[in-house]
Amino acid sequence: GDITSGRAFDNGCQCFEEKRGILNKTVQSHCMCGAPRLQPQLEFLKALVSIGRRLAQLPDRETKTQRLLAELSTLNLNLPARVWLPHRTPDFAHFVVRI
Repeated sequence: GDITSGRAFDNGCQCFEEKRGILNKTVQSHCMCGAPRLQPQLEFLKALVSIGRRLAQLPDRETKTQRLLAELSTLNLNLPARVWLPHRTPDFAHFVVRI
């Protein structure tokens, strides 16, 4: 997705939004609308990789640092997002809120 859009990691799923008020440990949230499940994760990782590739082309550390801060600010425009990054908390929904 376009990281300047503010919705680069949105797969269009409305199922979670409808259940937000009733989610707890006994109610499971399953997507029923058919939105692509892995799209937000793939777009998020592609955005991070592309930042790294662009930084690799810059000549010095100071320029890279300035560019990294600008890139992360742009990426933060799209957060919070419902992007699941695997780690050891299977009982909770994962959100990347800010980098």
